[in-house]
Amino acid sequence: MMKKMSGTLIAVLVAVGLAAVPGGAASADDGGTAASGALAGARGSAEVQRTLQQLAGEQPSDEIEAMMASGLPVEVAYDLETEVFTAAVWVREADINRAISQLGPGCSATSVCIRNSVPHGYIGTGTRAGPWSNVNYLFAGTDRATNFRFSGGGGIELQRSVSWSPPTRPTIASFSR
Repeated sequence: MMKKMSGTLIAVLVAVGLAAVPGGAASADDGGTAASGALAGARGSAEVQRTLQQLAGEQPSDEIEAMMASGLPVEVAYDLETEVFTAAVWVREADINRAISQLGPGCSATSVCIRNSVPHGYIGTGTRAGPWSNVNYLFAGTDRATNFRFSGGGGIELQRSVSWSPPTRPTIASFSR
């Protein structure tokens, strides 16, 4: 299959949907792209652009859609002529422009709350990278759902006003809301 890149726009997409990564798909936290098994790199980098060009036209559309709906940072290739997303790769969490602010020690009724020995409250929307270790309590806040990602891979999505006390004490790598 010939890859057509003229007229293809490489766009940055920070997925704001909070759907869970579908079974079998890799996540940014476990270092994978669903197609290649490796994190593409920093948002907008030449490395990411090369990976997108290699995947364009080869990556299944359902995989691209699942990555875009995952709530994790994704960069995509989009063909302007066909108006179709042709590839998607995970990008590093640390490269996200943060719109989430820390309240300081303590949480409010609407804030995300991550508690280990101290409650850490956050307000706003976007993605915030941790890590927060030895976590014994998570709260999504009352204003929106929050997707928490574990450092070893996987995660949990809590709908607004939902809290969870994990039976073990995981390390939270990041959260998105």
